[in-house]
Formats: sequence, structure tokens, C-alpha cells
Amino acid sequence: MKTHARVSAIDTAKGIGIALVVFGHMVARDLKPLENDWWMVWHDRLYTFHMAFFFFLSGYVFFMQPASHWPARFRKSASKLIPAYLLFALLVYLSKAAAVRVLHVDRPVQEPIDEILRMLIYPTEGFAQFLWFIYTLMMIYGLMVLLRHWVPRYYRASLAIAFLLHLLSVYGFVTEMIALQQLTRYTFFFLIAGACHRHAEVWQAMCGRYALVFLLGLAAALVALPEVWLATVAGLLSIPALVGLATLLERWEGPRAFLQFLGRNTLPIYLMNSLAMGLARALILRLWGWDGWHFFAVAPLLLSVGLLVPIAIQRLVFSRWEWSNRITQ
Repeated sequence: MKTHARVSAIDTAKGIGIALVVFGHMVARDLKPLENDWWMVWHDRLYTFHMAFFFFLSGYVFFMQPASHWPARFRKSASKLIPAYLLFALLVYLSKAAAVRVLHVDRPVQEPIDEILRMLIYPTEGFAQFLWFIYTLMMIYGLMVLLRHWVPRYYRASLAIAFLLHLLSVYGFVTEMIALQQLTRYTFFFLIAGACHRHAEVWQAMCGRYALVFLLGLAAALVALPEVWLATVAGLLSIPALVGLATLLERWEGPRAFLQFLGRNTLPIYLMNSLAMGLARALILRLWGWDGWHFFAVAPLLLSVGLLVPIAIQRLVFSRWEWSNRITQ
């Protein structure tokens, strides 16, 4: 399969992945829509696989380059993602501190020093919780750079060790301090991307041919299996299922173009969807509410806000300055 076709399918898959991330961020942690228990069941199931898929996609792009280029890739990503992490942590803090006086705020902020320490030591529990992905991704990149002479040479052993660490994380044997639980949980999926990239033609052909089988398998697992198993089983099934879905969607210009548009704007969506939906959600709760049947009208609105408003803000605001355009695009 030609390289541009493979990248096209991955761009489509990135659009699917970021849509799932935004979908998972719609509901606040401390305020749930009443009479919509089905949503919380779906939400919990979604969180068993959608970040595994996102780390797989990050790994797939990473492994497109040879190991000799990994240090340069790490430096380039760090120069972009670390300033973005710091900038949006500051923006979230200031936004929450100001908004809490007049609107409902999910996870209100406390004293600045306490919050900074929590963000650094327990990033998955901080006031800008969604930024843990950057924290963990940079750790995985750094790990790949440190092991760049070993991982490509002993790939099967690397996968086996990563799988054991994944199981230890899933079953609660790894601390959440400095995102070690996330690092050990998701490095396995990041490395799977390298194996898939090594056999790209065979792997993607299989995903396209058996896409419906994998999608049905993922759906069955989400319905039937205990949640603790899903972190592994659904995480693994989501890769061929969602890449297969992306391959099928390559045949339809409209869905493909829209998902690739989202895929090319993954970073601004990721950085700003929680802020955009947080403001929209607070206004909706104040003016109309989202309990009962209201949620069926509110959910599509929040999803649209989370996907499209960040892109508009990036182009209208952050693109005005070279430094902010570089770290948000």
C-alpha cells in the first residue's frame, strides 16, 4: 500500500479518535445529567479504550521515522507540547478562578502553589486534568529515545515487557504519582503501533477486510466483559476496529473529508475542547438544564462546540502570533 494512502487512513482515524475524546469530556466530573444513567455506563466503557487508541495513533506517527530520528522528534515535540501544557494550565486556572463567581465550574481551583504541585506530581488529578495526555506522551517519547538502540532490535521483548507493565497498571499495582500509572498502561499500545507500521500493508488490509467483525467484537466486549478486562481487551480491539472503520470511510468523500479535517486539527481540539464545552455547559445549566430529555438536545450541541470552537479560536486568536500559532497548531 502506498504511503499517502496509509497516512490518509490514519488521518481519518485521528478524526475518529479526537471525536471520541471530546465525547468523553462532555459531562462534568462532579455534576451528572439526571435520568440518564445510560450515559454514565457508556462513558465508563468509552474510557476503557479511547485513550489507548489515541496513544496507538501517536505511536503510529512516531514510528514512521527511524530510531536515529527519535531524539530530534522528541526535541521538536517538547518545544511545542511543553509550552502548550504550561500555557493552557495557566488559562484553565485563570478561567476557573474567574468563572466560579458566576457559573458552575467543574473542579474549582484552590491555592496556586497547591495546584501547581498537584499538576506536577499527580497530573491526572489536577485542575486541568485533561492535560495528562501531554505529560504521559512526553514521558513515552523520552523512554523511546533512551531505549532507541534496544527497542527496534528486541521489539517482541519490548512488547512483552510493556504488556506486563500494562497489566500491573490496570490491576492497580502502579502508583499514580508523576503519571506512572498512565505511562505503564499506555506504552503497550504505543509500541503496538510500531509493529503495525512494520507490516503496514498486511495490517491495514486486514483492518479493512474484517472491519465489521472487529467493530462487532468491540461492541460485544463493551457490553459483556467486566470493566477491568476492558482496559486490555477493548483497548486492543479498538485498534483494528476503528482503523478498519476509518478505512471503510475512505470510500465516502464527505465523512472522510470531515474526519480528516478534525484529524489535522487534533491539537487545538485537544487543548481547548474542555474549556469551550465547560463554558457552554455552565451557560446551559444556568439557563435550561440538561436533565432528562434535555440531554438529548444538549449533547450534540456540546459535541459541536468541543470540536469546532477550538479550531475557530486557534485560527482567530492564537494564529495571530507566531509562537502561539506554533504550539497550538
